[in-house]
Amino acid sequence: MINRGFQEVFQIQGGIVRYGETFKDKGLWEGSLYVFDERMTMDFSDETKVIGECEVCSEPTKTFVNCANLGCKDLVLLCEPCSNKTENLVCKPTHTRGRSKDLVG
Repeated sequence: MINRGFQEVFQIQGGIVRYGETFKDKGLWEGSLYVFDERMTMDFSDETKVIGECEVCSEPTKTFVNCANLGCKDLVLLCEPCSNKTENLVCKPTHTRGRSKDLVG
């Protein structure tokens, strides 16, 4: 980040997981933490704020679902009712990762 021109760059000692374990949802972190294993998200307490939004109906959710296409690596952010409909699991450029690729470049 410093190489990209940011002036104030800080690293949390122990990482974001240790921060969340220490401060729970009373610190500066909001929502669930995305993790790269079968859990997909991790909450620091029972009071975790749901900040995600279902890609189909816009209801609050924190649940990621794999795209139905086995060759696709996209995750879809869906509430439980929408994740039960197979048409919502088909590859689309509007899926969470597809949108972020466009934003990041």
